[in-house]
Amino acid sequence: MLESLRGRSLALRLSFETALMHLLRKNYFELLGQPLAFRIDRAQLERAFRDLQATVHPDRFVKHPPGERRLAMQLATMANEAWQCLSDPVQRAVYLLQLRGIAVDPTSRSGFEPGFLMQQMSWRETFESIGCLPDPRSAHETLRQEVVAGRDRLVAELEQLIDIDRLDDLAASRVRQLMFVERFLEQIEAIGDDEG
Repeated sequence: MLESLRGRSLALRLSFETALMHLLRKNYFELLGQPLAFRIDRAQLERAFRDLQATVHPDRFVKHPPGERRLAMQLATMANEAWQCLSDPVQRAVYLLQLRGIAVDPTSRSGFEPGFLMQQMSWRETFESIGCLPDPRSAHETLRQEVVAGRDRLVAELEQLIDIDRLDDLAASRVRQLMFVERFLEQIEAIGDDEG
């Protein structure tokens, strides 16, 4: 009887370790039970992340063998990385395109359309002249809202390009544009934080 229980216990441990290792082989979308798509239900993503974290949190494995504790720690780390990646539109687009074999070079400026470049120059000129304007706070907020709207348009375009049209090379170009806009928005918001 005791030998039978030991055998079952060993089998459960091996199947548990196998299950953890299987989870570690999944991509971020699979790990968090999400469709392989750019458009994501943020609330559903967050629930899936919280559920996975509750399941594999290292505190739950304190009394488990070292191998299981290590696997749980790796899985908790991977769950955090998956959450960080999939909850951010830029990282999610880059990751999804990588899964499709398309590399996004964030340093490349090639492929930026003249209209996009002109818009960036206009925003940059406005940004640099804000301090000289009669109402700099209002001008700053107007520029911030305009850049946020530009970012949101790019995100919507990425959803169309990646999920519907599957134009991955064009999507990669838009991801680079989105990266550029995100960095500029961070600069704008940093100045706003300094003023506030």
